[in-house]
Amino acid sequence: MAKSYNDRTKPFMRFKIGQSLRCTPVRVASNRRTLVLLQSPSGSPSSRDADSVEQRAVKEPVDPAINFFEDYQPGLITQARVRSIKGMQANLDLATNVKGRLHITELVDEAPEPSAKNSGDIFALTGVQPGATIRVRVLGWHDANVYKFLPITHRASPMKTVIETTIRPSQLAAKAEEMGTSLLSWKTAKPGQVLRGFVKGVKDLANRGNSVVLIALGVSLVGHLHVLDATSDYSVAAHPTRHFTPGAPVEVQVSGVDKKNRIVFVIPHGGAIAGIAAPIASQEELLPGTRVVASVAAITQHVMFADIRVAGPPLAAGNSAFRAQRVNCKISAFDSADTLSAEPFSSYSKGQLLEAVIVDGGNGSDPKSGKVQLSVRPSALRNDIPASDIADPPIASAADVSVGQVVRGFINSITEVGCFVSLGRTLVARALISELSDEYVRDVKSVFAAGMFVTGIVTSVDVATNRVGLSLRPSKVGASSGPDGQKKRRLDQIGVGESLRGTVTRIEDYGVFVRPDDAFTTGLCYVREIADSEGPIDPKALYEIGDRVLAKVLKVDVASDRLALGLKSSYFAAGQSSASDSDNGSDSDNDNGSASD
Repeated sequence: MAKSYNDRTKPFMRFKIGQSLRCTPVRVASNRRTLVLLQSPSGSPSSRDADSVEQRAVKEPVDPAINFFEDYQPGLITQARVRSIKGMQANLDLATNVKGRLHITELVDEAPEPSAKNSGDIFALTGVQPGATIRVRVLGWHDANVYKFLPITHRASPMKTVIETTIRPSQLAAKAEEMGTSLLSWKTAKPGQVLRGFVKGVKDLANRGNSVVLIALGVSLVGHLHVLDATSDYSVAAHPTRHFTPGAPVEVQVSGVDKKNRIVFVIPHGGAIAGIAAPIASQEELLPGTRVVASVAAITQHVMFADIRVAGPPLAAGNSAFRAQRVNCKISAFDSADTLSAEPFSSYSKGQLLEAVIVDGGNGSDPKSGKVQLSVRPSALRNDIPASDIADPPIASAADVSVGQVVRGFINSITEVGCFVSLGRTLVARALISELSDEYVRDVKSVFAAGMFVTGIVTSVDVATNRVGLSLRPSKVGASSGPDGQKKRRLDQIGVGESLRGTVTRIEDYGVFVRPDDAFTTGLCYVREIADSEGPIDPKALYEIGDRVLAKVLKVDVASDRLALGLKSSYFAAGQSSASDSDNGSDSDNDNGSASD
């Protein structure tokens, strides 16, 4: 069939396979092909008009005034029967062989009633329920390629085309020529534009651990509302599906458009969404004590970096829309938990959402400076935690510690004369080389390293200069476990009159040195306290290094770091003896302690 016998630019689009045609043979070609002339109603193919294409009849239309599929042109007000409601749309029957759709964004012009909390409520409030016959206006059929509603033509198949409709009062009242055909899309969305939409669902961002709320803004447009732009309430951010119900109405502003990925980003219009705790409005609200939701950005050994979001400056002069702004924050190891550990951030991961409280607002500094300090300590977030459950209280200055207090921290730096130990974000204590160990330390750097987690005891405090002296010597710190798991004590934790089991570590003419099993210090038993005999006593004849003994505490001198012991049998009740035959063994020799009477 030659193209010249047709009166359209695209000749075959007016015909379909299987269609019956009336034609007249005009010539038989030598290649056994027959050329035919298609008859138009007027008898002349050139006189046939484009609009005279055979119309397709509809079956059992809901609106009795409709006869053909081509009658459903944009602007037509007709009737439809609601077949079902699924998600964000109502599925309609315009006829037995013609289907339609009513999107949730085409129900109302103004914000729905406050009682409407989901899509089912919205449809019910507008009278759209399964089985109901409703009055609708045809928008056309949706072409996703050009973001327009197109009229019904011969190219649209009744069985494959879904006709878009609206029941918005403004659209029903408008004149047909006043109705637009353009769809709201990422191409037409402008920053600052206020839009009404409905929650479509919640989507987790890949590899970030936080979420975006999908907002249906139009038939073919879905806005992305980051959950941290919507609230500063951790319970909402951590469980958004419990608070953002599909179909719930929201009013938002366009904050940006990602043209590459065709994504429209939105933020709450007016700064908040009804029923949801409002996000932080500005950086001026970042005050100590303010609760925030943060997203982990990076993790190091002793610092965790996180981001929080606040409303930024206006998008443009005179524009009421605001762009969400990220504020870089830090979480120190000292603000990670109420019980400090060597690996404070081992249980955290990048992208994880945190409930935190601001401990330092950065004095309104640049949001990217990272000067805002956060705390995730349970005691900072709750007021019902007893002090006994806080193993390591926050330390900000020398006024927060006292002499004899056991503290934990991280080695900040090492010098030839000792170490500097961080006890808090803003306090560094000094431990002299003589206070680093009970053993002789020749090279400090071979024993200690920057970042090492250590336990020490405060030896001096100068509040005026904010200086703290520290000792890391186990004999002073105490509280660590011995070889058998027994907790060892400091000298000040030993009481006069106690009976201690220990090991002989050194023997001199003037007495015997004994190291108690449950203490770091070494005590001295003078020769006159070894036996009840009044005659001369040779300690070396009575004891050997490694002997197990039972000793009585006679004197404790914490200031001089001395412990006086007695081994006389008269110090013990019947059946006890200063010489113990049980638990034979030897401890390493340690002569740091001595005693005087």
